[in-house]
Amino acid sequence: MKMKIVCRLFIIIILPIIFGSNKPDSIERVMVKDKAVDSNFMSESKAYKLLYENQVKSNDAVLKTIFYALGGLGTAILLVFGSNWWFNDKKVKDIINENQTKIENIKKNILAELQEKINNISLEKISEINKLQVKLKDEITAYISEFGLKYNEFIEKTRDEIKDDKNTLQNSYQDLLKSYNDNLNQQIITIKESFDEKTKLLTNQIEENYKKSTEKFTNEYNNIKREILLHNADIAYLAGSNYVAFKSYLDLALFDSELNQHWRFKYTSDDILKCLKKIDNIYSDYGLIELNSLIEIYKEKYSERIAEIEENLKNKNIKKLMKERTDGNTL
Repeated sequence: MKMKIVCRLFIIIILPIIFGSNKPDSIERVMVKDKAVDSNFMSESKAYKLLYENQVKSNDAVLKTIFYALGGLGTAILLVFGSNWWFNDKKVKDIINENQTKIENIKKNILAELQEKINNISLEKISEINKLQVKLKDEITAYISEFGLKYNEFIEKTRDEIKDDKNTLQNSYQDLLKSYNDNLNQQIITIKESFDEKTKLLTNQIEENYKKSTEKFTNEYNNIKREILLHNADIAYLAGSNYVAFKSYLDLALFDSELNQHWRFKYTSDDILKCLKKIDNIYSDYGLIELNSLIEIYKEKYSERIAEIEENLKNKNIKKLMKERTDGNTL
């Protein structure tokens, strides 16, 4: 595209000037006129000399015209390349802001879904505990009611028996009543201990399930986040935004380091190197800090790969992406 523009400018500016200025017929008219005036006094050698001088003047005029045209063409080329650089820089910034906004929205959606799932699981477990408590309470109440009925039957029967020997039956009744009370207390204690044991087991199960669910959701979230980072980096590289892809691959490598998946650097570093070789500038506030962090982390385990990265880094210009205004805020 750039070469087409330059060629068109050359055709529009240079060629008309060259062909418009180089007019050999003017030289011939001068020669004819001079010969007509001085045909009786000018020799053939003087005519050639005059022709030569006129040709030199004509060539000087053409050369000056060409130099002026080349100067105008150079100015036009500089304007074309300058405008192209300005539009590419603006496009990089727009892509960075758009990707950052998409990532933040995805994070919010994932966190909301995780929170909703955790809340649903908690509600289900609390409902199960409430149902178990109600069931145990009903069983205890039914048992006490049944025991009360038996107890009343026993009292009626005992009243009939104590008519003959009140004192003896009364003593026997007290012993029996005490025995029933002890038995009832023992059964209540047993039921309570069983209830406490079941409640404890259920609580432990809920905590264990919650822990497993949280770990599962965390792993899923990390996998989704890594896929997003890798996806953004690949899209940027395929779109020709080499610096955006370079920064995205750096973020991906740092995220793998946070997950203790250091073995992935062996493959991610290939992508970092291929982007690094295609860019001329490194921004100190957008990429260089992350790259230095990776070099510090993997300089021992992947020394050869780190050395290759540092060698390519030597040829890059270090610039600052965000400029500071006079009031202290950044642009």
